Amino acid sequence: GYVRKTAKTFRLHELQAFMKAELPSPFWVVRKAFTAIAWCGGLRCDELHRLRVGSLELTDEGYEVSFTHAKQLGEVRDNKILVPYNRDDPSICLATKVKNYLEALGSLREDKDSNLFKGCMKGSHFVKNPMGKNLLHDIGKDVARQLGLSDWEAYTGHCWRRSSATQVAGEGATAVDMKRQFGWKQETTAMKYIDSTSRQILKMANLTTGQSTSGITTFVEKSEQQTGASRIYNITMGDNCSLAIN
Repeated sequence: GYVRKTAKTFRLHELQAFMKAELPSPFWVVRKAFTAIAWCGGLRCDELHRLRVGSLELTDEGYEVSFTHAKQLGEVRDNKILVPYNRDDPSICLATKVKNYLEALGSLREDKDSNLFKGCMKGSHFVKNPMGKNLLHDIGKDVARQLGLSDWEAYTGHCWRRSSATQVAGEGATAVDMKRQFGWKQETTAMKYIDSTSRQILKMANLTTGQSTSGITTFVEKSEQQTGASRIYNITMGDNCSLAIN
């Protein structure tokens, strides 16, 4: 009867809602930058805590973030991720949130070897002292409460890694892609995310019914109905067959 507890995951539309929210205080400026990096890289809290100001490099596409994978059994594995610009919709631009945070740091960002995520004094201004692991671990809870999500306490530090993996798996990332991104050595971890996606369910439904060779049109309406953390896909197969997957 044991049920393993896992961190809840944010959806893309929830991330975008948080980025759009008018939250100008330093307390939220640093949390938006943290969220942008954690989401794009699916980093663990240990990896995020180790980031330095010099870990970020501004490019034409956004901010490249260099980091070292944790939990590699003594093996040192370095990697890079990109926090990209969104020039079509600046309100949800993740690179801009990182830029805003670095500008708010002022002279504190000149020390390239100092921790990237700084604490803030009563939410009014940043200080030299870095944010501790416990504060970083609770940022998911802060974001969930701000968004008014239920069970906000379940958005623990691992929520960013699970959220990022869920997002890329749903968009069609392969097991190899995910191993490279998240530093996993075994494909079984990646396949747990891929196997549970609606894309994989639709693919197998197509294969098991012979849709790919019979010429019957199968499509998914992209106007997804968002109901909390769920997505409802309306699928039409042929003239008289339809299916809804929640």
